[in-house]
Amino acid sequence: MKHHARKNEARRQRETTGEGHQAAVRALAKSASEKQPKMYVFDIPAPDLGDSEPCPVCGGRGSKSGERAMACAERLDRPVLLDIVCGLCRGCGRAEHDSCTAGVHAGERFLPGDDWAHSCQSCGGRRFRYVDSSDEDVFGNTVAVYLRQPCGCAQELMREMTLNVAPAAPSN
Repeated sequence: MKHHARKNEARRQRETTGEGHQAAVRALAKSASEKQPKMYVFDIPAPDLGDSEPCPVCGGRGSKSGERAMACAERLDRPVLLDIVCGLCRGCGRAEHDSCTAGVHAGERFLPGDDWAHSCQSCGGRRFRYVDSSDEDVFGNTVAVYLRQPCGCAQELMREMTLNVAPAAPSN
């Protein structure tokens, strides 16, 4: 059924434009790829662990491996996939927290500008800030989840991603 619909679309394209079959198929494929939903992804670097052992859950990344949450981004026209902070290390990436500085964990207070040695006063050079994305589970319990939202100084880490969504099957 799907192939017949594509052939019919290509035939209509050929009839209206006068182009050949292959050119009509390419034009339809290009227009279909432009209609695919797009979103932004930020490739935020892993935390600097120094001599510390990495967190056993996230391997020192500070975020859950392969897990992201979609959020609406301010001043962007598309949704953004943000890293979900690791629940064990709370974002610092370390197994032990003796050498952690104040404000390095999700949920801790971070005062922008405390450390003037960094290039960005908003994030302290981390390239992101933690945002609370708590939600309720099916039982009504509040589940605390933090996301790593990129700072304005991390715009070059942004890349656009096209979602490959299959077209809906026609209903009978």
